[in-house]
Amino acid sequence: MSKPANQAASPQASAVRKDVFSPYEDELRALFPSSDAILQEAKQLSHKRKKAKSRSIGTAVLLLAIATLVIDPAWQVETLSTSIGKQASHVLPDGSSVVLNTNSVLRVEQHIRTRQLQLVQGEAAFAVSHGWRPFSVLARDVRVKDIGTRFNVRLKADSVRVAVLEGTVEVNAGAQYQILTTGQAIESQLGTLSHVHPINLDHEAAWQQGKLVFNGAPLRQVVNEIQRYSAMTIQVDQAAAGIRVSGVYDTGAVETLIQDLVQSLPVEIAHTADGEVLIRKVHKQPS
Repeated sequence: MSKPANQAASPQASAVRKDVFSPYEDELRALFPSSDAILQEAKQLSHKRKKAKSRSIGTAVLLLAIATLVIDPAWQVETLSTSIGKQASHVLPDGSSVVLNTNSVLRVEQHIRTRQLQLVQGEAAFAVSHGWRPFSVLARDVRVKDIGTRFNVRLKADSVRVAVLEGTVEVNAGAQYQILTTGQAIESQLGTLSHVHPINLDHEAAWQQGKLVFNGAPLRQVVNEIQRYSAMTIQVDQAAAGIRVSGVYDTGAVETLIQDLVQSLPVEIAHTADGEVLIRKVHKQPS
């Protein structure tokens, strides 16, 4: 009679099978590891993955930090401006201060490792607070780097003018650069720097007190300065353009200023059909 299928094998049969597989015990253990071995291997694999992930995160953080320093992104951007005939003073986040002259626009950027300002239009005076981050002002193709100072930057129609009231700056224009110290000014036209010339510090800072100072300046130059502080169009004819003007005038009263010119110079005021103001020379009538 045959043995039932579910009947347990005899001890002798088990011993025989063990003897048969004994030579292959190591290979079988490698192919069919125990549950403890499987758990241990899983723990080791998990630990390796955590270490690899940690290294990847650390590398990513390091690369991000390096990229931040190299790219130097702006964390705060502000645009300051004034209308025609107005002036305004501002204290910047780093403690520096700026005074904007009439009809001016200044973009202020606080970067991670630098302080960068761009004079878009007009004129501004800067008093720089010392700090570890460099301070620079860009005006067209001219960059002014502060070396601890007070200085003015003005955008003219065809040039950029930089004047130092205190301290030192480095002025860069294209491949050219120049160091300026207290009482010096320079202009850049089409990327070419002029010769350094001396300035009168009181006259240079007068606009910050709402004053214009002229010392023998030709009337055409005086009118160009007056025009900056008025919305009306002011012209001067060729005959009067070279008349010399000296005096201190108030930028907040342009109409009064023009009348003062009429009283002190051989000129008269005429109004054109377009509403422009024309300053022209008075010709003496023959006696």
